[in-house]
Amino acid sequence: MEFVLGERGEGEGSVCGQSVGGGWAGCESGDSVFDGDRGEVEVVEEDWQDDGGVRGGCIVEFGMAAKNECDWCGRDGNLYTEMEVCSRAFILTQHGEREIQLCLGDITALPLTQKVDIIIVSAFAGDYSPVPGTVIEALERNLGLNVEALARNKKEDLRIGFNCWISNYLKDHLPYRQLVCFERLFKYREKTLRESVEQMFRALFPAFNNENKSVITPLLMTGCQQKDHSMMLTVMVKVAVGWMLLGLPLQLLKIIIYSPTPRKPSKEDQSLITVFQKLKKSIENAPLVIPEPKVIYDVYFMKTTPDEPLFHLVLSVLSKLKSNLKFRTLADVAVEDDTWKHDVHLVMQRCRRIVPLLTTEFLKDLSCVDQYNVALCCNRTTQRNILAPICFERMTLPTYMSMVQWINCRDRQPKQISSACEMLLEQTKKDKSDERRRYDVFISYSHRNTDAAKIIHSSLLAIDKNLSIFFDNEELKSGDNWQKTLYESIDSSRCMLALLSEDYFRSDVCNEEFSIAMALHFAREKNLELIVVLQDDAASVDSLTCLHPIRCSEKNFSDVAKATSAKICDWLKNGIATDILSPVESALCSRTLAQRWRQWCFDKFYSFDANQQFSIKSNEPPAPQKDSYSVFISHSTRNSMLANFLARSFALIRSDVKVYAKSAGSDSVTEQKMLHAADMHVVLLSRSYVRSPRDIEELNVILGQTRGKKDNRQMYVIRVDQLPLKPTYMHLIHCDTALDDDVWEDVAKKHGSEMRKEFTFAQRHVEDKEMKLKRGEVMALVKAFADISWKLEHQRNLPGDESQFLLLNVVDLHKRLNGAKESASRNKEEELQPNFLSDEDAKSIQHAQKKGDKQETNKERNEKMIADSSEGQHVCM
Repeated sequence: MEFVLGERGEGEGSVCGQSVGGGWAGCESGDSVFDGDRGEVEVVEEDWQDDGGVRGGCIVEFGMAAKNECDWCGRDGNLYTEMEVCSRAFILTQHGEREIQLCLGDITALPLTQKVDIIIVSAFAGDYSPVPGTVIEALERNLGLNVEALARNKKEDLRIGFNCWISNYLKDHLPYRQLVCFERLFKYREKTLRESVEQMFRALFPAFNNENKSVITPLLMTGCQQKDHSMMLTVMVKVAVGWMLLGLPLQLLKIIIYSPTPRKPSKEDQSLITVFQKLKKSIENAPLVIPEPKVIYDVYFMKTTPDEPLFHLVLSVLSKLKSNLKFRTLADVAVEDDTWKHDVHLVMQRCRRIVPLLTTEFLKDLSCVDQYNVALCCNRTTQRNILAPICFERMTLPTYMSMVQWINCRDRQPKQISSACEMLLEQTKKDKSDERRRYDVFISYSHRNTDAAKIIHSSLLAIDKNLSIFFDNEELKSGDNWQKTLYESIDSSRCMLALLSEDYFRSDVCNEEFSIAMALHFAREKNLELIVVLQDDAASVDSLTCLHPIRCSEKNFSDVAKATSAKICDWLKNGIATDILSPVESALCSRTLAQRWRQWCFDKFYSFDANQQFSIKSNEPPAPQKDSYSVFISHSTRNSMLANFLARSFALIRSDVKVYAKSAGSDSVTEQKMLHAADMHVVLLSRSYVRSPRDIEELNVILGQTRGKKDNRQMYVIRVDQLPLKPTYMHLIHCDTALDDDVWEDVAKKHGSEMRKEFTFAQRHVEDKEMKLKRGEVMALVKAFADISWKLEHQRNLPGDESQFLLLNVVDLHKRLNGAKESASRNKEEELQPNFLSDEDAKSIQHAQKKGDKQETNKERNEKMIADSSEGQHVCM
């Protein structure tokens, strides 16, 4: 490293580029300078321009074994310049998305902000000498970490069976939480490269204890053993992917290629990057194949000691129904060590059903709750509806538990318990692989109108017993995520028969079903026929006039049901259009409508402020303030950079807001705790998010927690990119900001240079060589920051957010846009100054208008935008 003397800029403290800190003239990143107050320091950023025009950058104390973070922006100083992420591969598994990074640099130079759970080193058996050129020597020289000392006080010795040992937890200032040392034995030298690497990953199972972990490792066997670098990289990546797909909870793997110049790769380094990128292409294009474990047992029971009588009652009934019943409980699994959850997971996967006996005592028992969480993993990863809770009490379940369909035995009547047991065994026989069923008819109704729905159901089957009908009393199996099943089954139906009543319109879930059906019905390519039966107690709804509702009363409902069922069956069988089908005069695109509504709200309610960035125009007074707020960001692995930008921005600007953004080494228990305790949930909705079963499960929990909070939905959704066409409900979730909306590039051109310094530092903090934020994305995230802050402070929905339910209704949204157009027309004489223009721009426009030059204002753009919101001249309203 070059030592130079830089000229100190004006300022009080040695901090990075903040206005109170001085810069260093003539210094570049990596240079060291001498400061009279602090001694030797290092410049981290070379491109900071402070108020005095002096070029300088972040500085930290230099020459310590543990490098400190920058005083203000949190960067890790000297370490930051010595490691580069060159390429990433994302692996879709049944447990969610995983990531492998190829990095250049020094493994001991990992920034503290990228802290990982485990560093892997290798040594000959019992020999931990710091041989020059080895990772063990670099750890001691650069970080003061002595592997030999760690070996004398191991946390776990796995040398018999796994040839490795695990250290105790390391000190907090180090960028690794634990060290795993693999010991090479001479008798294993004849092993192939693949066998050796397989052994390493196999040993990570006990080290992980069934929790998501992140690992950093050098390129193995390329030092003293002198194995070919390309071959070794290929083997390591392929073996890692194989274990990830099998279920190893390895969230992130960093493979480090040592390089003294990570920002300027050598030819050898570049060839390895090319090898990795070829592997990446084949990995990311591979379809997800979920291996199905062999089923050995019928039932795994979860129960707490006070509920033993209930357990024996259920067991006796099941044993009568099936004489050779094979079951397991926690008592049948060895739980002496920390790996018991993994052992339970293996047993559960081999059961046809996992049956938690839900009571208040169950919820108090931590081991039962842990087992339930393990069962959720099994339910997500197997291709069967494996989780089948039985509820024995009237109680409030945690939201994530309530999202799983349970069997009702709350009255504890013998007949009820007997029916539940029969249902368990019957559903087991019907279980199929992950094959989405196609339905002829989806019956949508309020459970308060179940009798009417049963009449429709029986009328349809009386005409055609082979009809495939979604009737939730029959189709929602125990263990299903009922919300996901309902929503996706509408996508798979040819028509929906909606029984509308006052109770229907009061139900959040019914309104959500209806919104999905409306979107499909009014799509350009009509994907579903929506047939509406309007019961006499239902209020008149303007948006239904385009659907030709069938009106009926309680007296004639049976006759109407038979006639309607006959027409539906005739249409399904012969394709004959009847008067119950509603023609669509103009298609409505949910994505286009939502984008135009966001644009209208943006122009109406936002202005640019150099200090706050985006000011929200509202007369709403703030709610009583709390000392602190918590925000949970739900995102896919691929979108970690966006989540980290928001988290870092809040850390720099709002110390009262604590943001939890999932990282590679996130503890699932902590994740669940933060998810349920957060004041605000921020969802980064993207293609990769929709593909991840784990992320979708998390989203459904958030939707469940948010449902019903009409005026204060503490959920904020950011759409990252274009979503797949299905499932439809993803496109209807109220989205507050979309990174790909056209407006952001224009805003970035006008105001990107005026961005607050804190956001600039947050951006630099999260970017690396391969992944950069676009300037439009940054401005969109800055607006999201302002929105989230406003919602936390006001405890209300944002201005312009008039939607009463979680999912948008395309007809209602189109009506709102038309209303905005009419309102704009009535006030046409009031000329609004265009938002996001400087005073000079506004004056020039006014001057041009006085001259008679035609200028288009935001208001006029809005009118054009609203006029184009449908693809035809008339929409049924």
